[in-house]
Amino acid sequence: MEPIYNRIELRINPRWNIHKNEDHAFLKSLRALTKSPPLEPDPRWPDNMAKAMQQARELLKREWEVTKSVIPGDWKSRIDDAEGRKSTLY
Repeated sequence: MEPIYNRIELRINPRWNIHKNEDHAFLKSLRALTKSPPLEPDPRWPDNMAKAMQQARELLKREWEVTKSVIPGDWKSRIDDAEGRKSTLY
């Protein structure tokens, strides 16, 4: 699982930003899930997985909002339409 973790880590902004602590917490949660499985099942694994999934969803939503803010107008209206919001261009 190490190559997958490394690929995810490469895609997260390495520069300081206001969400750096949240990004680090997500990577830490993900790292804990990707370690070699213990000999005995870990009863905390489902909770840790749920936590990592929620952190990932927050990170992806935040990055999507950043991406949408730099999309040129006509494309932004198409995205808004696809997400069910009323376009202001038509």
